Amino acid sequence: MSMFFEDFFLPEIRAAQARREHVCKFCGTSEEEIIKTGRVGCAECYREFANILTPHIRRIHGNATHVGRVPAKVAESPARRRAALEKAMQDAIAAQEFERAAEIRDELKSIEGGEKHE
Repeated sequence: MSMFFEDFFLPEIRAAQARREHVCKFCGTSEEEIIKTGRVGCAECYREFANILTPHIRRIHGNATHVGRVPAKVAESPARRRAALEKAMQDAIAAQEFERAAEIRDELKSIEGGEKHE
């Protein structure tokens, strides 16, 4: 299994050997350890070694930014609904869809009125 990661990171292995070894300031994990094991030592390693990790993360996952699922309880929260409506209203205004923006504004007012009575 070790050879898999070494093959996967072959360009980085050669680059690391050509320069001074880079080490995470937070946990002490070296670039060489990440290349050999395929594992980072801590969350800070993702920032420290972004130059070698990001291209591989993008290639594997299609993106380097986590856009994971939102728990249902959070997704249905009034604050999240209000934020989505505010963004939709700004988008409608930018597109000069003023009637749609007014409808969204009215919906926002009704949500805010309902929250005050709860």
